[in-house]
Amino acid sequence: MNDAQHGLVVIHRQDSCHASLRILPSRPAADRANEYKSGRSPVKQSKPAPLFVRRLLGGLGLGGVAILVVERVHPAPRHRGLDALRWQEALVVGLFQCLALWPGVSRSAATILGGMLVAVDRKTAAEYSFLAAIPVITAAATLELVTSLDSLNVSDLPLFATGLVVSFLAAWGAIRFFLRLLGTITLRPFGWYRITAALALLVFFY
Repeated sequence: MNDAQHGLVVIHRQDSCHASLRILPSRPAADRANEYKSGRSPVKQSKPAPLFVRRLLGGLGLGGVAILVVERVHPAPRHRGLDALRWQEALVVGLFQCLALWPGVSRSAATILGGMLVAVDRKTAAEYSFLAAIPVITAAATLELVTSLDSLNVSDLPLFATGLVVSFLAAWGAIRFFLRLLGTITLRPFGWYRITAALALLVFFY
């Protein structure tokens, strides 16, 4: 095998590895989402409004506490850059992603914290968090679209197209800003914000 062929094999393996690492975290979340959709999940069964509010406030407040705790106790980063991630880290991120099915839990925060707990540096964990969201969000959107086809009309297409473009541009700008921000600060302000919001909503509802 010459150098060019060897280089193509390496690139192919890297691309396959990156694709696998994007898909792997989605499997645990897909399993839990299937339970949620079918009504078997205890989260799905929390229909009474007061119970839902309590779970929402719990997820919001405890999520903030979790951020503060992980920021304090997480191990020193050993994995920097997406190329340094292995399937073990991807699986942990996927398991943490399942927490987002609970009301008030931030999917991105949960996956970032999961990455940090397995010694992935904060910025890389954030980058991987957004990559790991692609299969889950795509699958969820496709499922909702397929199950809602009977209520859609051709006249709805321009509205959907506009929403798709606007949401893509907004998400792209938000992700760029957030990743740049994480290069200079920790997640602690976000943790305190969640705790404050939970307390404010507690006063509002009760």
